[in-house]
Amino acid sequence: MTARQSEYFNVFLAITNGRYALIGVDIRDSMTLNTLLHSVHVNDLKPTLCISEVVLTYMGMRSCNRVIQWIQEVFQECILCTYEQVIPDDGFGQVMVGHFSKLGSPLKCIHTYPSAESHVERYTQLGFDLSICINMHSFNLYHLPSTEHSRISSLELFDETEEWQSKCAHYILLFGIRSSTANKWLEIISDDCQKHIVHALKTNLTSTTLARKLDHPTVLTFEPYKLTSNGKYAQRFGHQSLLIDRDIWTIGGFGAIDGRHRRLKTIELLNIDNGITQRLDNHKLDECVFHTCHIYPATRQILCFYGRTNPRLLNSCIKFDIDSSLTSPLSNENSVESVGRWRHCSCYVEETDIIVIFGGKLSVTQSTNETICFTRDGKMIRQEFSSSQNSVPSARHSSRMCSYKHYAVLSGGLLENELPTNEIWLFDTKQMQWTLFQTDLSTIVPRYSHSAHIIGDMMLLLGGMNAHRRYPPGLCKINLCDGNVIEYEIPVSTGIHYSLTHYP
Repeated sequence: MTARQSEYFNVFLAITNGRYALIGVDIRDSMTLNTLLHSVHVNDLKPTLCISEVVLTYMGMRSCNRVIQWIQEVFQECILCTYEQVIPDDGFGQVMVGHFSKLGSPLKCIHTYPSAESHVERYTQLGFDLSICINMHSFNLYHLPSTEHSRISSLELFDETEEWQSKCAHYILLFGIRSSTANKWLEIISDDCQKHIVHALKTNLTSTTLARKLDHPTVLTFEPYKLTSNGKYAQRFGHQSLLIDRDIWTIGGFGAIDGRHRRLKTIELLNIDNGITQRLDNHKLDECVFHTCHIYPATRQILCFYGRTNPRLLNSCIKFDIDSSLTSPLSNENSVESVGRWRHCSCYVEETDIIVIFGGKLSVTQSTNETICFTRDGKMIRQEFSSSQNSVPSARHSSRMCSYKHYAVLSGGLLENELPTNEIWLFDTKQMQWTLFQTDLSTIVPRYSHSAHIIGDMMLLLGGMNAHRRYPPGLCKINLCDGNVIEYEIPVSTGIHYSLTHYP
C-alpha cells in the first residue's frame, strides 16, 4: 500500500494500492471531496454505484440534501443506494428514535422524511431521473430466494417474528438513479415486483404511487393501569394471562425478573381492584413460552397446553390446582404427547364443556391447521376434515380463539406465506365442523399476535402485528350477529409508555 497526502489535506486522507482507494473526508465538504476523488483517479464519466448504509439520516437536512445533489451532479451515470430508518411515529419507531438519541447519534432527517414515499419524492426532486424504494420486510418476503430463507431458518431457533418484521418494516432500500435510460428500468420490473415498491420518475412527480392516502379512523384514548407502590410486574412476552376472581394470573413467557432475562417460571397475580401484585414461586409448572392456559371454574384448575422451552417442544397438557399449586397430567393418553406445538390458540367452550385447540407451529418453518378437542376428563378428539380449502382454516400460527355460545371463534394469524390474515372462522363444537364467518373482510385489518375477547355478541380484536401497514392494527369491533365491523386506531404513546400492542 502507498499513501499520498499533500500538505493541503492535513486532516484528510487518500490511500490507494492501484486497484482500490480509501479516502477520509467530511462528505459535506464537496470541494475537498472532489479534489480527493480526482487524486485517486475516480472517473466521473463511468457508471458509478454509491452506497450509503445508515449515513445520510445522521446529517442535517440541508447538508444531507447537498450530498445527494452532489452525487447526481458529479456522476453522469450513477445509482445512489441508501439503507436507513423510516416510520418514527409508531411505538417501534419511537423506541428506535430514542435509542439512537441516547447513543448520541440522533436520526436528524427521519421526521422530515418519515416514509418510503417521502424519500422517493425527495430523491426525484433533488434531480434523480428515477427513484425506487422498498422496505426490508417486503424485500425479505418477496425478493429473497427460498433457498436463502431455508438457510437462515436452519441456522438456529428464531422465534421473534413480531420483532423481526417490525425491524424490517422500519428500514428501507432506496435507489436514486441517474441514467438516460431511466424509463426502461420500470419496463423491466415485473408487475408483481412493482406492487411492493414505491417509485417516481422525474418527469412524473404526481405518481399515483406517491399520492396514496391513509385512512385514519377514530382514535381511542386509554390510560396505563396504575400499580400500587409494591407493584413490580415482570416484563415478559409469550405468556398467558387469566382473570380468576379479581386477580389477573400471568403464567410463563420470556422476560426479565430479578435482573435476569430468561424463560419465566414465576406466576404473578395482579388484583384489579387495588393494584397489589403477588408472586408465586412454589409450584411445579414448567417454564415455557407460547403456550395457552384456561380455567375450569367448577374445579378451580388451570389447564396449560403445550408451548415450548428452548428449543424443545413441551409435549404436555397439565392441570394446575389453584389452591394447592399441585400439578397433574390432563390425560394419560400417549397421543397427547404426539401433537406438541407452540404459538397455537385455544379456548374453553363452556356450553359443550370442550377445550378446542387449533393451529400453531410444529417447527421453525412449519405451521399446522390441525384441530384438537379435549373433554373435561382428558379424552382427546383429533378432528379430520376434508382437504377442500373452504372447509377448514389453512395452516397458521399466532391466531386467537374465543368462546361464543357453542362455538370457538378463530381470528387472525400468520399464514405459512408469512402474511397476516383477517379471516374469522367459527368451529361448531356440537357438529365438529368449521364455517367461515361472513363479514366485510375489507374493513378488518389483517393481524396476528393480537388479543381477542367476546363481550355479549361483540368480538373485540386489540392490537397485533401487521408489518404491511404504516400504523399498527388498533381496536376492531365485530358484531357476531350481523357481521358489522368498526375499526378504531389506538394512540402510539400514552406519554409514559409506547404502545407495542402485539401479544405473542
